[in-house]
Amino acid sequence: MRRPSLTLVPLGVLAAASVSWGVGSSGFSSQLLSAKALGQGNAFVAQADDPSSVYFNPAGMNQLEGTQFSFGAVGLLPKTDRRGAGVADDAMKRQASAIPNFYVTHRFDSGPKKWATGLGLTSPFGLTTEWAPTSSLRYVTTKTSFEMLSINPSVAMEVTPEWSIGVGADYVHILNTVAQNQINQAAANADASADGTAKSSGHGHGWGYNGAVLYKPSTQHSFAVTYRSQVKIPIKGDVELSGLSLSSQSNYNFLGDSYKTDATSSVILPASMMAGYAFRWNSAWTFLADYEWTGWNSFQSQDISIEETDPFRRSFITGNPASNTTQIPRHWKNASAIAVGANYMANEAWQYRAGYSFFQKSSPNDTFSPDIPDSSIHLLAIGFSRTWRAVVVDFAFNEYIYARRSVNNTVGNSVGASINGDYTTFAPALALNVTYRI
Repeated sequence: MRRPSLTLVPLGVLAAASVSWGVGSSGFSSQLLSAKALGQGNAFVAQADDPSSVYFNPAGMNQLEGTQFSFGAVGLLPKTDRRGAGVADDAMKRQASAIPNFYVTHRFDSGPKKWATGLGLTSPFGLTTEWAPTSSLRYVTTKTSFEMLSINPSVAMEVTPEWSIGVGADYVHILNTVAQNQINQAAANADASADGTAKSSGHGHGWGYNGAVLYKPSTQHSFAVTYRSQVKIPIKGDVELSGLSLSSQSNYNFLGDSYKTDATSSVILPASMMAGYAFRWNSAWTFLADYEWTGWNSFQSQDISIEETDPFRRSFITGNPASNTTQIPRHWKNASAIAVGANYMANEAWQYRAGYSFFQKSSPNDTFSPDIPDSSIHLLAIGFSRTWRAVVVDFAFNEYIYARRSVNNTVGNSVGASINGDYTTFAPALALNVTYRI
């Protein structure tokens, strides 16, 4: 018998803020972290001159006078379609997302060296996808959603007037994960059983670290390098089945039309490195360029283990009566991204900016799955700032244009589904931050 689709349960797929979408560095990264940085296409690591330097480059906190607070959010409205390959066209449910951020920094100017500390609350990874329960993709995925909070305390020291260093810790708390799909009970029982539903949820936390260097040999030139470590997160949760048919109950020893058991998994948030250069042409114009490398090869397999000893139930859930673990191959590859941006200071009150970024895709064709419709991305960005003495308001508009992804693989074949076709995604975003300087 063909087994139903519980390999879909993406308990370890990752990450997000309240509701979010994976953009930035491809995969499920969501670098929607600062309106000022987003206005320049996230070319910001060598500039790092607002409180979001806590994330982008903590060494830059030495540039910020006194105490500064920044509150912000990014609104996103993605649209994904799948067409072709001999099956009905599909469209992912379009829903607005909001990803908040908060930063605070303080510089100590007493003593022979400048010191600064900071704290950031962000969601640097994120993903929310939802396909209809009647979709041709339903046996692979219908809904994937995660809630994640990253708490990032940092400290910086000015070693010399030209050199600053910064270090920080990353505490990542996955508050809740939910993943859902339909179960192909007709295929599992070789009869006319109606679809059932599989749902998983989980939570976990882990620690990582980051470090940065900022070098300013003159007022015109700035260079920066930052590194962020992997974060390994064990996940504890459960798997729940509902709508089990009488045939499934009889053939696989279920005691009713619903079933629930404990489950465990794990997640590795990838390591990343950024390098950047900022050129201040004159008092008005600054030009920036960034490069980012992300170690997505940490996402090789998604393993989910359940608490179950009955071989029939194991066979139904994992496809192997002798194993309580489902293994979903991912085989992701490391990816690079480049960004260029420009900032024009018209006067003390107004600044205008624009940028462009390109992100490589991370998932290979043979393991591509619609729960993470990954592709190469072009980012177009514009933004501006308005300053009043102690208050700065930053605004940005972004358009994430995903390259058309033509998929031809066997993901879903074992559960009687095809995910093949052409995937297109567009994701406009609006970002706003308000910074208060004491």
